[in-house]
Amino acid sequence: MNFEINKYFPEEHFFCWREESAPSCLIVSPRDSNKINLIEWANSNQSKMAQAIKEMGAIVFSGFNLTNENDFKNAFTAITGSPPDRYKGDTPRKEKNSSFIYGSTAVANAVFVPLHQEVSSNTRDVMPENIAFFCVTAPKKGTGRTTIGNAEKITQRIQEFMPDFWRLISSQTLTYTARYLPSNTLLTRWIRWLNPSFATIKQRFGTENRVEVEKKCAEEGLTYKWNGRWLEVFKKGVPGIIEVDGKKLFCNQIHVDKVSPQLFGGWFNYLFGRLLLCPLPSFMQFDVKCDDGTPFSRKDAGKVLDIIREHQEERDWKAGELLVLRNDKTLHGKTPHKGQREILVAMNGTLLKNSA
Repeated sequence: MNFEINKYFPEEHFFCWREESAPSCLIVSPRDSNKINLIEWANSNQSKMAQAIKEMGAIVFSGFNLTNENDFKNAFTAITGSPPDRYKGDTPRKEKNSSFIYGSTAVANAVFVPLHQEVSSNTRDVMPENIAFFCVTAPKKGTGRTTIGNAEKITQRIQEFMPDFWRLISSQTLTYTARYLPSNTLLTRWIRWLNPSFATIKQRFGTENRVEVEKKCAEEGLTYKWNGRWLEVFKKGVPGIIEVDGKKLFCNQIHVDKVSPQLFGGWFNYLFGRLLLCPLPSFMQFDVKCDDGTPFSRKDAGKVLDIIREHQEERDWKAGELLVLRNDKTLHGKTPHKGQREILVAMNGTLLKNSA
């Protein structure tokens, strides 16, 4: 163990290592789980824990006898120094017991979620600093992994192989479009059966009353447009990068919001999905372009996605494991899974001070 890790996790109390399949992630385990209580240790060494997360980018706490949602909440609070905050993104999440602990993103078992930073499609004042995942029920081995990626390595690759694209996202701010469905229509039920992450207006704003929805949009500084019963919401002025410790890093969701065969897992799935889910651009769940109207090509989005998948790191979950990420430095995603899988999510802090 090197000195930098040792100063956070003393050898007499912890084992620390990195796995070949996920070298960006530090694994921390107690030498004797009966003698080390993670929540008590983190509360007593909170400044060290917060610094460790900031420096390492991603840490898995394994073998600490964490068993339930309350353990997760208390451990996350102790490690980061703050309780969980409310989720402020666009995809629906099911909250557990009004504690700002959520279920993971609702997608079909066979769907993979590409690496991304949480809420990077919004202004940095609502983008969380820390995000954590807790495994209640581990999926079948080799499936359902929460993937991670090092933002600095991904940025270097994009700068090297896509210099024009990097100059564009470094020099312009972005406009993200999110579309929301009316509740309980036949089309909504069909779309959400195929894609449960497609939010309804009521899920996003708590109401379908147009006056109330428009008032909430105004309070959040959002522009909007009604498209029949659908609602389109626009977020302008979102940076495509983020500055961390003097370095400009990739931070956007162009590769996620720009629909492509790679994103769907092949041409057949892409054509099938476009036909059933989004036959017209107005049916797209999300879209992104530059504030001046410059669109991003599907080709560039595909190249970014390829680079991101090259840098995807993953490991199998074990029940009771806690993964804590620094949201600006470490991207996360999910691989397809089989059988049961229950991963809880919490987040806190803001990256406003670090935004470019």
